[in-house]
Amino acid sequence: MADLRVVAIIQARLDSSRFPRKSLANMSGIPLVAHVVNRVKQVPDIDAVVAAIPFSDDLILADLFRKSKVDQVIYGSEKNVLFRFWYAAMLTKADIVMRVTGDCPLFSSTAAEEVLKRYKSDKHSRQYWSNDTTCSGWPDGTDVEVFSFDILQKSHLSKDKTKSDCEHVTTWMRRKLCSSVGLCEREKDDLSELKLSIDTPDDLVRVQQFYDDGLYPEEWNLS
Repeated sequence: MADLRVVAIIQARLDSSRFPRKSLANMSGIPLVAHVVNRVKQVPDIDAVVAAIPFSDDLILADLFRKSKVDQVIYGSEKNVLFRFWYAAMLTKADIVMRVTGDCPLFSSTAAEEVLKRYKSDKHSRQYWSNDTTCSGWPDGTDVEVFSFDILQKSHLSKDKTKSDCEHVTTWMRRKLCSSVGLCEREKDDLSELKLSIDTPDDLVRVQQFYDDGLYPEEWNLS
């Protein structure tokens, strides 16, 4: 798989009912999405890092991503995030897609590197791998999914996808692939009870404190 093009796509938006414009919120003086971009760019073997944002968002978010030096900012549907991902992957000629969300400022490049390695070296050629934080031992907020452009396109073109599938991007492919998905588990220290994603202003206060106190393990490569 050495010649396959890997594109990391970061999804973000400004319209959040629980925390409006959270993508622009600062943690240690740095906007949340800039934290995410910086960490994604530490992952080896990624050919491009792009932002996928809604058509409806103003220029502030796009400018922020450009200042963070993503390779490209791509606009797509606000509600149909599946289409937004497919469109971004298609435009950037991705063979392999890494899905990242913009509300995870403590995204782990270590976890992402491991998931990508597992995908590439999988003897069963499974088209979807993740560190599903509901069952892998990794904390919420270090989530990463890696999947083929082929299965993404099948999801996008499917006639039986639901509104929820369009919103959550990977539910259709995980449902169709069923047991044929790869899970990258932590080998030690179950940290699944930690919540490090940002959904509300209170989450930001808690994660900021966690960050300031340096409570994350060194192997996360988050310094």
